[in-house]
Amino acid sequence: MLFLNKDLPLAVEIKIFQKLNDLSKRLKLQRRQMSCTHRSRTAIKSQRESIKKGTNSTKKIQALSDESQACHLEMLENFKNADEIRKEANIYHAQLTDKIANINSIKEKKSIPSKTVLPTVGKSFRYILTD
Repeated sequence: MLFLNKDLPLAVEIKIFQKLNDLSKRLKLQRRQMSCTHRSRTAIKSQRESIKKGTNSTKKIQALSDESQACHLEMLENFKNADEIRKEANIYHAQLTDKIANINSIKEKKSIPSKTVLPTVGKSFRYILTD
């Protein structure tokens, strides 16, 4: 395009001005579209990065889950052992309760009366019951 130093008719100048104005509007629109495209590409890129980071988080979560499962199985084993010990303790407790009941019944049969027995002084021991 050549720039001329001569005067142009007004109609030609108006046409040129309108074309420049139209081109300017098209450029602005193109910039907005490019900006929008850039923003969406940036958003997609950041989402992609967060997904990559999320993959690391998924691995961490899986590792914690595996560790938790191992602890859970260990606790189940401990509860199983505790139940076995509790059953054995219940057997011993029942035996102890039976023995105590036997001792108490023997005490009741052979109980000393409310009066105490005292030996008297002398060659033969005679018992005197006193209150």
